[in-house]
Amino acid sequence: MNTPNIKTPKIWVNAEFQRLLWLNLSWGMIAGVAIIYALFAFAKYEYRAWHDHLASIGGIGLMLSAVAGFVLVERSLKNDIAANAFDQLRMSALSPWQMTYSRIIAAPTVAWAGFVIGWLMVGYGVFLDNHRSTTATDAVCLLLMMPFCAWAFACVVVANALQFGRSNRQYSGTVIQLILAFVVWSVFMSDSVDALRAVFPYDLESQQYTNPYYSIDDVSTPFTLLISSVITALLASIAVRAIMAWKLHLQSPRFTLLLLAMVSPIVYFWAAADKNVLLFLLAQHYALLGFLSLVTQDNRYFGKWASWREMPVWLVALPLAMLASALLGGGALLAPFMQILLFAAIALLCGNILSLRYNAVTLALSVFLLLRGLWAMLH
Repeated sequence: MNTPNIKTPKIWVNAEFQRLLWLNLSWGMIAGVAIIYALFAFAKYEYRAWHDHLASIGGIGLMLSAVAGFVLVERSLKNDIAANAFDQLRMSALSPWQMTYSRIIAAPTVAWAGFVIGWLMVGYGVFLDNHRSTTATDAVCLLLMMPFCAWAFACVVVANALQFGRSNRQYSGTVIQLILAFVVWSVFMSDSVDALRAVFPYDLESQQYTNPYYSIDDVSTPFTLLISSVITALLASIAVRAIMAWKLHLQSPRFTLLLLAMVSPIVYFWAAADKNVLLFLLAQHYALLGFLSLVTQDNRYFGKWASWREMPVWLVALPLAMLASALLGGGALLAPFMQILLFAAIALLCGNILSLRYNAVTLALSVFLLLRGLWAMLH
């Protein structure tokens, strides 16, 4: 007897999107955000030009929207974990991608509303300026970059929040950990810039900077940066989708994240014309990926992987960053990387001491900053 082929129908109605929208959409909050924008927009000094005023208000609104989006996504996940919602989502027929974009769009709806209003104000302010230094085409490209950058940022926030099974108590320390990570990375960047200035000093004869950092504007255009932002948003979407699949107990995201980390420098395709600029961007890019991997990926089982596919990103990214720095300026540019290696050692040590990975990362960041502060005081 022939058994008929049963085709599972595609689910076009995203119940998870509707659920998150019902929980987080507040027309009153959105109206309040619009009113606040309007109040600041009309509170203009007489001597100040409208285009400068609107662009400033819109820019501040974009930054506040990013903070609001971070808080709203974390709050949404905290509430769902408290309600054991993911136990039900694992039995759902929805795909990981459907659950991913639902979390990115529907959870921070108020933040997206604030972003759209701020983005429109920035755009209106730019086109009101009759004396702007950029052409209309360049201005449009720069404005179109903002939504893709915002999407990539939202993907990073959701990915970091999803990667590990956090409890409600751990979510309360998310902002503290974010601040500590920002300070640690700022310290590394400061030392890296100082080392770069020593290797590439200002040329007094030609009256030009030899530092590749100052040559980035010469090899990039708004259009190429727009393409880079599109690629970044695409890579971030793939990464957060892989992490959502892990959260649903489908597959490990580590190999996908490792591949994405290796191919992600494609966003700097426009820097291929200048070797020094490309090496500088590769060094900073891989260093940042390595640092983020140390902060976000679970390193408590270091060296106990079932296969090389389970390796964390930092184990590959940091050597590549050091290689790019060595090719750019020799051993003088490798000194700042000793700090990241020191942080890696502290993170591995704390991870083996504390059972909770989240607390181990916070402790590692704090210990590193304490040691860095003591070293600065002694020198």
